[in-house]
Amino acid sequence: MSARPIPSTLLLMFLLVASLCVVAAEVPAPKQPTSVPDTLDGLQIAIDPVKPAFTPDEPCEFRVTLKNVGDKDLVLNLGVMLANGQKQYATAIQLLWTEDVRDGGIILFRKSPAGVAGRMDDLIVPLPVGASYSLSASFKDFWCPAPKRLKLEPRRGRYDVAAVFKGSPAKSLNADTQGLGLMTFWSGKVTSKPATFEIAGKIPDERQPANR
Repeated sequence: MSARPIPSTLLLMFLLVASLCVVAAEVPAPKQPTSVPDTLDGLQIAIDPVKPAFTPDEPCEFRVTLKNVGDKDLVLNLGVMLANGQKQYATAIQLLWTEDVRDGGIILFRKSPAGVAGRMDDLIVPLPVGASYSLSASFKDFWCPAPKRLKLEPRRGRYDVAAVFKGSPAKSLNADTQGLGLMTFWSGKVTSKPATFEIAGKIPDERQPANR
């Protein structure tokens, strides 16, 4: 008994399906974005805007919280203190401001005195297991080294901001604080999940006379 020939239409459909399968196998799947952990070595960081929307003429303010979610007590070096602790600058906290998802975000640094003539100490915060430490972060207290962005003036729109903590050992050892060099500080870099905020509202028009 001779085999029946395969109809040309059926053969064509079979070849078309096979070719599509080959093409699909050769095209690599898109890479998933790598998520940034908000917890590292027992330290968790979070950031929240003090309100969901700001007007263009007011500073954007946030609340940054560091929490010990591990099983060991931690010691953090948040930055520097001047004038025997009367001036404190959390320079170890940075902000990652995303204006355009294509630029990967802009790093904002905490402002601090350019020159120091007197004593400088480390801003040390003990963080026992389960404890948290919260501090305020406002755009007016940060600066951006990127060209044309030395003055932060966000336009109307929706933005993302994340907090970054870069832990390090004690750096400002004085004659009466040499023992800090023996302490174990949390070291590393941890980044919070981004928080969304909005710039909305109207800019006051100074040319209009005030209401009487």
